[in-house]
Amino acid sequence: MMINRQIVVSKEAKRSGGNALIEDFGQQALLSIVTNVVFIALAWWALQSLNIEKFIRANKVVQARVLYVLLSIIIGSLVSEFFLNYLLWSQQLPLIMQ
Repeated sequence: MMINRQIVVSKEAKRSGGNALIEDFGQQALLSIVTNVVFIALAWWALQSLNIEKFIRANKVVQARVLYVLLSIIIGSLVSEFFLNYLLWSQQLPLIMQ
């Protein structure tokens, strides 16, 4: 489930034209990439604490590792999406008063 995000355009971007807006897009893209990688790595680290050997069939180590990777990506992406949405909403909150 993808959530459409609205871009909060700063007052600087409105004044200086398109360049600042493009820089804002670049900064948002970089922040999204970094948070996704960080939360995926954090999810991978957290999943290592689980003892799922009981549920893995014999000689299915490769599939178990793929499952770890997929679960890490899913959990990390969801947490990253929440973090980025929370950040965006906190930036939009002052706009209520305008």
